[in-house]
Amino acid sequence: MGHSKLAPSWSKTWMTCTAAPNFCEKLGLKSESSSYANLGTAVHALIEQCLKNNRCPADYIGTEICNYEVTSDMAEDATIMVNFVRNLCDEYRKHGFEYECSSEIYADLTFLGIDGMEGGTVDCCIYAPKLGLHIIDYKNGSVYVDEVCNSQLMIYAVAMIEKYKICSGSVELSIVQPNAGGDVIRTYSTTVADVNAWKYKVLIPKAKETLSDGTFCPSESACKWCPAHGNCAHLRDKLQSDAMIEFAGEADVLPSLYTLTTEQKSKIVEFGDQIKTFVDNVRQHVTNELLDGSHDYKGSLKLVRKNTKRRFTDAAGDPIMSPLFDVLTADEIYKKSMKPISEIEKLLKKKLDKEQFEEIMSEIVEKPLGEIEVALSSDKRVEVNLSEIENKR
Repeated sequence: MGHSKLAPSWSKTWMTCTAAPNFCEKLGLKSESSSYANLGTAVHALIEQCLKNNRCPADYIGTEICNYEVTSDMAEDATIMVNFVRNLCDEYRKHGFEYECSSEIYADLTFLGIDGMEGGTVDCCIYAPKLGLHIIDYKNGSVYVDEVCNSQLMIYAVAMIEKYKICSGSVELSIVQPNAGGDVIRTYSTTVADVNAWKYKVLIPKAKETLSDGTFCPSESACKWCPAHGNCAHLRDKLQSDAMIEFAGEADVLPSLYTLTTEQKSKIVEFGDQIKTFVDNVRQHVTNELLDGSHDYKGSLKLVRKNTKRRFTDAAGDPIMSPLFDVLTADEIYKKSMKPISEIEKLLKKKLDKEQFEEIMSEIVEKPLGEIEVALSSDKRVEVNLSEIENKR
């Protein structure tokens, strides 16, 4: 849920479903950490170190950040963000504009005087008095995040406008997201006047609405990251009315795939992620109950260990401590790997003109086609051309 009750990072939830903050507080629920979230935290930390220490993400490959060993994939993703920020700063310097670039800067919102709205942390903020404000947010997840009037970034803009006492000018809100469909870097352009209007017409009224009981408004955007997802009767009722199927025959028997109507199958695909998240949250809630010593599920549910794969011990690669080196050479134990594509590109650009660079890159780089999957029509990815698939069969 973030560090405060009305944290910008989960504003998509509490601005849509204004009952969520108090409901979560009453239940004593906070956002559960996950491996995906922890990996994102590690990549954010990598980006911060690079921006503050003038280093390249590839320099950290093999080192540990936030309990994660930095891989070439992590470095590749972080490089996109780091290069984007540095290229913007280079342009400002090139044209002689004064600017201030800050990474992991705190966005103080206490000036709004709303209980629970303390603030949040901006990944990167660039302010050039003669050009305007630029807020940049890195997203590591694969769920597409829309940049247009993004509530989290708009709230950051509200805080930064107050911090720098900006009265007018442009505001750029950029999302850098390497692992989702659509453009990797997406920017929404607005103005200080529009951000201030949004603050008074949307943000403040929604925030004040959460101070009372608020209004339950279950939806995909509101519920996906809500800690109360598995405990909300309003969401359950919505899923039952919108997506659940009235099964004929025995209640415990699922219908045959071939008896489902087109409408039913469309509904299952449309609400599948919500239903899965709901089930996952219920499962986690039961896990926590059992960990706390509950006996309510005796005879029906139990705690078990997940299956794992073998891995080397920390000392396995130590030339002094490991018995491997008594039998095998270092070349037999270790293997070298190429640097990330972004780092190779950077080296080539220093040695070649644009035409030579593009020619070499076209020969050595490919982007494999992803596996085919079904998605909603609103998905940002390009629709697959069936005739092209048939021609390749």
